[in-house]
Amino acid sequence: QKEHLLKKFNQRHLKTFHAVSTPSYRLAKYCFMYKKYKLENDGKSPTQLKDVPGGDIFSQTLHDVKIAMNLSVDEYDLADYNKQLKNIVKEGRTFVGDLLSLCENLQEAKLLLSKDSLLKHYALEHESTEWEYQRLDEACLSQHKYLVTQDFSQRIFRETWHKS
Repeated sequence: QKEHLLKKFNQRHLKTFHAVSTPSYRLAKYCFMYKKYKLENDGKSPTQLKDVPGGDIFSQTLHDVKIAMNLSVDEYDLADYNKQLKNIVKEGRTFVGDLLSLCENLQEAKLLLSKDSLLKHYALEHESTEWEYQRLDEACLSQHKYLVTQDFSQRIFRETWHKS
């Protein structure tokens, strides 16, 4: 009985995780929090992402992808949900790649790829603290081919290698 209840709990948790991991949910939540911020601050726009709670949707998405990649479905008896976890990874990777492709120039891309507000939540085995593009570093380590092969990412790699 206890195992059955635990399995149901894990299944519900995974369904909720999947729902809040979708790009459409992330964007809708950000828009809601952005409007709420403006209402509470006399119509002023936030000056930094950290001003809007949960505002760094890029980091949030990378974080969810990392969780989905490392969640052991066998340990939690969730083999039926393996496909959902793979969808979270696929949708998240596509979303962050699309966000990067919306950058208008290399400076915007560098800003987007530099600081990751959630990187401290997951330990990276080969983390490089010297390199300023932490998100790109994480993309390489997690084999995120779409983000790593994106034009702006490749230009940053070239610049970095030419400096060294």
